[in-house]
Amino acid sequence: MASMNLVLLTHSRELERPSNTGKLVTALLTEHSPLQVRTVVWQRKQPCSLLLAQLASEAWALVYPGVGAICSAKVLGSDNLGSGNLGNDNPPEGLILLDATWQEAQKMYNQSPYLHELTKVLIEQKGPSVYRLRRNQKDYGLCTAECVSTLLNQLGLRDDAETLLQSLEIMQQGLGR
Repeated sequence: MASMNLVLLTHSRELERPSNTGKLVTALLTEHSPLQVRTVVWQRKQPCSLLLAQLASEAWALVYPGVGAICSAKVLGSDNLGSGNLGNDNPPEGLILLDATWQEAQKMYNQSPYLHELTKVLIEQKGPSVYRLRRNQKDYGLCTAECVSTLLNQLGLRDDAETLLQSLEIMQQGLGR
């Protein structure tokens, strides 16, 4: 399978939270994984210039719910990868996933005009989140690790997806939830 890039656009507060599941993702997915993950710390006033340049020169999509969002299974399905079938555009070179609380992620999106132009990709889930470490979560909202696990499954990387979910459960047990 071809590799795909994933940028965790991370709110600075997430870096210090023991409940941050983006850390699990970056720890488990090494440079040898077909899903190449890197973390970029979100800056409202000075966005990462390397990320902005990459977004300007390549086709990227944003994992974020919204009107007109395309189902991730359709975008990442084996029939679409490499076929040029992301809506009317080419398949994405990579995906951006906002790594933050739902409230922070919404603010990040609203305060980052460069994200508004990206194709939105929606992750459809089959049940409620297993993430129990934060209060006031959206119904059927997934944590970062669950989103990435779903993407891994859709890319055919089922062992990596399962390992990530097992690590999430161990993390939650270690934090007492």
